[in-house]
Amino acid sequence: TLIGKQIAFLISGPLGQLPNLRQILEAYAEFQEANLAGIVTDESQDSTQIDKLLTELAGTLVRDNHQE
Repeated sequence: TLIGKQIAFLISGPLGQLPNLRQILEAYAEFQEANLAGIVTDESQDSTQIDKLLTELAGTLVRDNHQE
């Protein structure tokens, strides 16, 4: 069970072109009563941008974990 857990999704591919997939992931987290920290994708194909997004996601996970 994921109740109260932090979760994040790392997606390879054009998530921006698949809004239904984003909705499914968000609904899954809500159904599991988990905290969705974020969704990161590599669709930009810019490694600097992807690194920035991953760093921000890691910070969110750590920050949210310390607030509990």
